[in-house]
Order: sequence, then structure tokens, then C-alpha cells
Amino acid sequence: YASIHDDENAYLYYGKGLEFDVDEHLSYVRSMVVGYGNAMLNTGRFEEALSFEGIYDSFSDLADFLCLMGHIYLRNGMIENAYSEFENATRVNEFEVEGSNTYLAYYNMAVIDEALGNAGRALTLYKKCGDFKPAQARLKELE
Repeated sequence: YASIHDDENAYLYYGKGLEFDVDEHLSYVRSMVVGYGNAMLNTGRFEEALSFEGIYDSFSDLADFLCLMGHIYLRNGMIENAYSEFENATRVNEFEVEGSNTYLAYYNMAVIDEALGNAGRALTLYKKCGDFKPAQARLKELE
């Protein structure tokens, strides 16, 4: 369901899958957790997604999860927490989605900095994103 962008059913079935006794260290379980969180965000369940704070210690070594937490915090208006999670993602080596511990995290930090009026720091972070097209587009606008 997630691959066909049916977020309601993805939310439902990720939730059912995670009701089982699962090993949090298995790659597919880690992907399910991140997918479930994204389905929550995509269906407007922002406050419910904050419940992921309760599983933070189990998944904080995964950049994808830290980026997810950043997005959860953003959707709940917790900007400083969001920035901190994207920054944390750049410090871990384990990831499922390429860029979650590099250019995707830097890009989100740059967007926050830009929104807060920290253009200089935003420029530095956009440059760290390399060839990532959205960052390149923002660089053209800002330089």
C-alpha cells in the first residue's frame, strides 16, 4: 500500500504487522517502523506519531528513524527538536534510505535554518547536499 501511495491502508497494515512480537534489529522491522511513521504523517496523524518517542532508544541508531523523528517534530511545531534529530541523523552510519544520514538530513536542516532567517548557515548546509537537486535549486535562489 505504501508503494501505491494508499497511506490509509499502509497505516492500517503497518500497525497490524507491528502488533506481532518482532525483533527490532531486523531490517524489515526497522523499515516497517519508518514506513508506519511516514504513513502516520501522510494521513495527518501528527500527534499520534509523537508516540514514537517511546521507541526512540530502540531505533536511534538508524538515520531513517532519526529523520522520521525530525519530520514528526516539524509537523508538531517542535522546530528545535526537529533540527536536533536531523543533526543526529548525520552522526549515525546505519541507514536504509540513501542520503538519510547525509544530504537528506542536511537539506532539512538547511530548510529550517532558511525559514528561521539563518541564510548563511542554510547556504553552508545546502552545499553539503552535493548534487541533490532540491538543494541545488535553493542554492541558485540564495546565491
